[in-house]
Amino acid sequence: MKRLWQSLLALFVTAAPATTASDGPLSPNQQLLLAKAENTVKNYINAEKPYPLFAIAMHNNGEVESLLASDEFNDKKQALVALLGELLRRAKAKEIKANVLVVPMDPIPGFEQKPAAFDIEERGGKRILVLIPYQKKGDAWVFGKKEYREVPPKLFAP
Repeated sequence: MKRLWQSLLALFVTAAPATTASDGPLSPNQQLLLAKAENTVKNYINAEKPYPLFAIAMHNNGEVESLLASDEFNDKKQALVALLGELLRRAKAKEIKANVLVVPMDPIPGFEQKPAAFDIEERGGKRILVLIPYQKKGDAWVFGKKEYREVPPKLFAP
């Protein structure tokens, strides 16, 4: 799990060039999960509250379920490992067919914008990292263009 955390962070820096198409390279299931996760994150940001580490999983019947990291973890890495462990267990048991993992990120040094990061993966499909930059301008939060990066699968790896 530690390797998965490290690879997630490294992929944001080293992944292939981003695309900025309006829907990106996402499947319909991935678009649905991103829309739900993005709406949740934007609600937190607009309310001036930090958004939590969370995931949204899609079951085989299309039902969508939110998963939060337990409050028992003081360390973000431990919480991420626990949440990834649960997603991995469900993926290996074929209980879910897609998921989005939302990881709060620290601001990038030297930039005014903060990134919201979404890691979306689907069984038999692609794994896409989506970054949405945002910053405060006056009294409002402004969200930038989404960047999509295709990366090797992790949870649904063959």
